Amino acid sequence: MITPITCLTEEHILAYWNRKSRNGRQPGRIDLVVDTALDKHYLVPKDQEHKDFVPTLPFQESSELIPYWIQLREQEKRYSLTQLVVGASSYEAEHEIKHTMAELSRAHLFAWNLVTRSPIITLDMLCEK
Repeated sequence: MITPITCLTEEHILAYWNRKSRNGRQPGRIDLVVDTALDKHYLVPKDQEHKDFVPTLPFQESSELIPYWIQLREQEKRYSLTQLVVGASSYEAEHEIKHTMAELSRAHLFAWNLVTRSPIITLDMLCEK
């Protein structure tokens, strides 16, 4: 059974980050899916694409499941958020799913809330110039 998460822990980060390869790795990337009907977040395993992972999740409508990814930078004993991208994955591409702006906005809010509930993540990098 796939268990939703309510925040990111260091264990989650170490098990799921550096997911996509590009010239070896894309440092710090973690892919997730949020069920916007229930505010449940699921970590996408490193060895799976969204198009293979999403069908394994419990949901009523495919438009309720919205992918997002975050990029973190390791900084001392914490992680800094450097990017948050919502709404595009291989699942949407393969099934031609197009989310409304309202669905994407809701997913973005839920993703942001997950990040802010995660004590291991600092938002310091967002303020740098």
